Amino acid sequence: MSTLHEAAERGDLAAVQEQLDDGVPVDELDESNESALHGAAAHGHTEVVRLLLARGAQVDQTDGCEFRTALMPAVNNGHLEVIRLLVAHGANVNAADDYGETVLVRAAGHGHLDAVRFLVEHGANPNQRGEFDRLPHEEAEAEGHAEVARFLRTALERRTG
Repeated sequence: MSTLHEAAERGDLAAVQEQLDDGVPVDELDESNESALHGAAAHGHTEVVRLLLARGAQVDQTDGCEFRTALMPAVNNGHLEVIRLLVAHGANVNAADDYGETVLVRAAGHGHLDAVRFLVEHGANPNQRGEFDRLPHEEAEAEGHAEVARFLRTALERRTG
């Protein structure tokens, strides 16, 4: 893992800034094929995410393996402030990885109601199926997140009804 990626995952804003000032490419992929933005988003380091975006990080750059965007690990871990920041910078709320797993299905499956609500309010499609051909509310139900499933069923009814 590069120094930039390590600093981003740790949330070390000064070290990230130093690496970028030294000319390390902001979107450089590490040996895991992830950008520093992926690592900072996964760990909920809002200020590092903000800096990387300000320095030109591509908000929807995918990793080199599964085609996941930085929004996906942020959603997996329920980092709402990072999710808000990425979406404000144009992150695709309907992105899917190479397995077909969508941002909203991920949030639903992990039971992050605030993230689910935010994503739906910002255009995430509750009718977009994920990896196992499940709708987001079906994924929430399968994972035991009844409140998330109820919210998503209501959102789906509003959209189709």
